[in-house]
Amino acid sequence: MPKATPGVPYVVVPGDTLSGIANQAYGEARRWREIWNANRTTLKSDDPNLIFPGETLTIPKIPELEGQKDIDLPGKAADDFTIVVENTELVFEAATALRTMDTGSDAWTATIVYNRENAKLFRTLRPFGYNEARVYVGGRLMITGRLYVVGINIEPDEISKDLKGFSYTVDIVDSTKPNPPYEFRNVTIKQVAEALVEPFQIPVVFEGEVGGQFDRVTIDKTEKIFDFLAKLAKQRSLLVTSTNKGELLFTQANTASQPIGSITQGYPPFRTANTEFDGRKRAKAYKVTSKRRGQATKTAVSKDDNVPISRFLTITADDTTAGDIKKAADWERSKRIADSLTFTIPVTRWYGPDGNLWTENTILTVKSEELYIPDGFNFLIRSVLFRHESGGQTAELSLVPPQVYTGDVVDEPWIL
Repeated sequence: MPKATPGVPYVVVPGDTLSGIANQAYGEARRWREIWNANRTTLKSDDPNLIFPGETLTIPKIPELEGQKDIDLPGKAADDFTIVVENTELVFEAATALRTMDTGSDAWTATIVYNRENAKLFRTLRPFGYNEARVYVGGRLMITGRLYVVGINIEPDEISKDLKGFSYTVDIVDSTKPNPPYEFRNVTIKQVAEALVEPFQIPVVFEGEVGGQFDRVTIDKTEKIFDFLAKLAKQRSLLVTSTNKGELLFTQANTASQPIGSITQGYPPFRTANTEFDGRKRAKAYKVTSKRRGQATKTAVSKDDNVPISRFLTITADDTTAGDIKKAADWERSKRIADSLTFTIPVTRWYGPDGNLWTENTILTVKSEELYIPDGFNFLIRSVLFRHESGGQTAELSLVPPQVYTGDVVDEPWIL
């Protein structure tokens, strides 16, 4: 089957959508409007959601600038932090970039001293412009999305702006499903995700196995789309996050990989830490119930044997098969354990012991007397926060025992 290619006419085949064609041609489903605008006067329908097999589409060529925007920046130094909003590179006083493996969206912040005489920058940073933004650390593309928040600080001698941006996927994190259908039957999580994400024109990417079908899943019209997908993903041993291009990514925890190296308390880059372990975030047992109309309620229990006191939690699940109910219970337990066991340590470098930028979903060995891991323990990096400030470049690593994402019994260094 011919692939949609910029500059080459494309004939629509059954099952095609403009977003799917745009994803083929540009690697970005959200660019469907470019194809629509180039063809809307010649298509049979004036509805972009309705194209017909046999219609011939003009696929616009990619301008040189557009073709460069989703690759790493050449010529940047290892300690360069770059933010580009609508093709304008910002000059800032301080900035951060947060990459995570299970929150659905990445984020960045920047503080700039603003010169009102720069008319282009004034337009670029206007509130509610939702302008495209890209963040690079050491020349490597980290986040692709939009500028969402503009804070304006007016002082007698200075005007500054506090900016916050997020991956395109934050729209899925924030949005509910406005229109039916709210129920899906005999579908895979991939089919559900593609159906729910289609209106956002955001590609859905799967790494690894999709998993089996769900008998029936129901999303409440007031439920956030990401929360719903994350709940289903738990039952398929998947995590939902964002790629550096702003795509919605379903992936698995990289728990079987070798550590990228080790860091030891008191030696660079690990000199300080302030963390808290909260026992109230965990329960002794997690009971999941599911009831299908006309059938008996199904239940499953997952226990956290590392909690020595009586604490219980009951959750409902959409899935209807007994095996999946047990998996839902196991993943609810894992999520609670992940939240309670995650801790953060600051490091004095952007780069890990392997010489590469710190990366989420990788294994790191940590040694610390004060954190009760004197002999070292292998943690999974759950998120990385890169900081660029006048004092230099630092990062914050959120760490968690790897087993919290596998459904296995968690190997905790703090349990005797």
